[in-house]
Amino acid sequence: MLEEIQMFIDEEINPMLATHGGGCSVVDFSEGVLKLKFEGGCAGCPSRQATLLNAVSPALMQRYPDDIKEIVLD
Repeated sequence: MLEEIQMFIDEEINPMLATHGGGCSVVDFSEGVLKLKFEGGCAGCPSRQATLLNAVSPALMQRYPDDIKEIVLD
């Protein structure tokens, strides 16, 4: 499951984040909780929480509604 989620992130989410010099990767996935890490320009961005809530989380929750219950940043 981890690899499948990372592939979705690489194909659908990271191209958007790359426009800001950043990216996202999976740190862990356990019991419905997905732990992500923002990288590059997104790692220290003050808007990273808004990006998580408004762009990253909705895309992942729509794609994996039965698997992902919560998404947190590492």
